[in-house]
Amino acid sequence: MDPGAPSVPPAPALSPNGAGSHDGERRDIEIDYRSLLERIPAVTYLAGVGETARWYYVSPQIESMLGFTPEEWQADPLMWFRLVHPEDRNRVLEESLAGEASGRRLRSEYRIQARDGGTAWVRDEAVLVNGHAGEPLWQGFMIDISRRRETEEALHESEARYRGLFDHVPVGLYRTNPDGELEDGNRALARIFGYPNKESL
Repeated sequence: MDPGAPSVPPAPALSPNGAGSHDGERRDIEIDYRSLLERIPAVTYLAGVGETARWYYVSPQIESMLGFTPEEWQADPLMWFRLVHPEDRNRVLEESLAGEASGRRLRSEYRIQARDGGTAWVRDEAVLVNGHAGEPLWQGFMIDISRRRETEEALHESEARYRGLFDHVPVGLYRTNPDGELEDGNRALARIFGYPNKESL
């Protein structure tokens, strides 16, 4: 690690006053903190700001999530941005820069490529902290939300199929609320009642 680079894990190193003031106590706190970080079902990290910034710490969960070791991830500052899905890169970078400018918590969902070529959806949340030299750093975590996204996509496709069937069957179909008020009707129903389109129902 470069001289003056932030210690890992970040929390004790970035809060030098107080409980961690004695070297022995501080070491114990850092060891306990690292142990906690490496047990939770999320990738925790400490990274610089920007697409080419250095990653100072990445927890071991990165390997089970994406197939890369923490050492590989930290050795290549370009790895994260390179692996973010091309369709998501600009948005993710804009969200990161906006968070840096405003000081607000970063919350982003995007696709990222795994070592095996597959794609995972992750939720990335981070807060800005200051390193020893006062430089801004992202301290955060990533969780795999692929199953949730797959479920949402399957639901969307199911709704699209239902809507296609509802709109195109040659019989009048409608849906009402508990008070009997019309909530939805299809094209055939509109024709039956002499309306030019279903939106006029």
